[in-house]
Amino acid sequence: FALEQTGARPFSELARVTGDMVDFAAGSITFKKHKNAKKGKRRVVYLTDALAELLRRLAAERPTGLLFT
Repeated sequence: FALEQTGARPFSELARVTGDMVDFAAGSITFKKHKNAKKGKRRVVYLTDALAELLRRLAAERPTGLLFT
């Protein structure tokens, strides 16, 4: 579901999402480490409302560590 909603890469991005990476106010996930990080760029993935709700629930269940286990 999360892959469909974001178009993010499955293992190098979504599998590494932690609660502190998600900005619910901005509706985004910011990846500091990714394939273009050496160029000084950040990867930002924007959330749909349905995905934001899922991530809120997962962050409440898993306050530390990976959200998608």
